[in-house]
Amino acid sequence: MICYCDYCHYTFDSIACHLEDSIPESCPDCGKTHISANNPAIRKATEKEAAEYRRIREEILNEEQEGQW
Repeated sequence: MICYCDYCHYTFDSIACHLEDSIPESCPDCGKTHISANNPAIRKATEKEAAEYRRIREEILNEEQEGQW
C-alpha cells in the first residue's frame, strides 16, 4: 500500500516498512505519528499521490538501468 505523511509530505510503500498492506503508526522519514491529537500523520495515499510515487520510482529505475550500460 502506498502511504503519505501529511506532516512531512513523504510518500512511501508500506511494504518497504515490512508492513505488507497496512498503514504504519509513524512516518519512516520524520517519525511523526500524529499532526494533532485526533489527526494521524500517516494515511493511505490518494490515487493521484500513488500514481506520482509510481511514476517517480519508474523514472529512478530507468535511470539506474541506463547508468549500468
